[in-house]
Amino acid sequence: MSTATLNISFQKSLLSDIDEVARGESRTRSELLREAVRLYIERKRRDICLWQVKSYRE
Repeated sequence: MSTATLNISFQKSLLSDIDEVARGESRTRSELLREAVRLYIERKRRDICLWQVKSYRE
């Protein structure tokens, strides 16, 4: 799998929350954020599919 590096800015309080969760799960920031983005994208795709099905039925 090819990877790319990017820079993201977070408020310090949010970064502290990210670090706290990552530590609690013995993960790196990158691992935690990759999973969060993956889940977000899956949810958005599912929501779009549900919206399309709902629109089709109407």
